[in-house]
Amino acid sequence: TASYDGVLVWSGTEATSEEDDIAVLAELEQACGPCGPKVSTLMQTLDAHHPTDLPLHVHALYAAIRPETRGTGAREMLIGAFRDLRVTHGFGVYAEASSLRSLRLWERLGSKRIGGEITLPGGPSLYPIFRSA
Repeated sequence: TASYDGVLVWSGTEATSEEDDIAVLAELEQACGPCGPKVSTLMQTLDAHHPTDLPLHVHALYAAIRPETRGTGAREMLIGAFRDLRVTHGFGVYAEASSLRSLRLWERLGSKRIGGEITLPGGPSLYPIFRSA
């Protein structure tokens, strides 16, 4: 959002090579310092569980608003960004809900749960969801 009260991060609008994926993962691990190995494990786990049979889509990696901005329209701006990805650009949206509460929100926004629960090493569990374009 313009005031940085919300953020949406996605990937997947262009195909990447295995070499590019390895290089990005190494850069990400290095950039995350002491948490780098955990971030690398997270990304590899998500990649291993990412469905290969979905139509054209982006992978929503992170979507959040600042808690203190509830009621200011920040959430609606993020919902609008997802709608723009789907309607204007023709991308479906795949994501992993990070809690049952988040899963319910995604479902209210029209996403459907797909696949089984993904349990990260040491927890927590994630819930794969998809909404087509």
